[in-house]
Amino acid sequence: MQVDLVTSYQTYVFTVKESKVKLEIIGLEYDYEVYFFGEVSGSRKQQRPIGFFLPITEGDPEDWKERLFLIQATESKILSLFQSLKTYIAGIEEDYKF
Repeated sequence: MQVDLVTSYQTYVFTVKESKVKLEIIGLEYDYEVYFFGEVSGSRKQQRPIGFFLPITEGDPEDWKERLFLIQATESKILSLFQSLKTYIAGIEEDYKF
């Protein structure tokens, strides 16, 4: 079985209090194509929540690598979002200093 990530969906909840921002990510789910025996004709689309892929060591050992990659890619994208938001907020704050 081979899993190719197609799309992820999530909801961001921003809470602003006393000049601080809290970001909560809820409903993280993935739409992906599953290929059986390396054939596209044997594929089917699935949607699963992130909890489906945890713990990484659950299930067949040959699937662990793909589960780990999925979690690492998700972490990387979320950290990139945090950095982008931090840069954006710093830029806005700088714009209003005159």
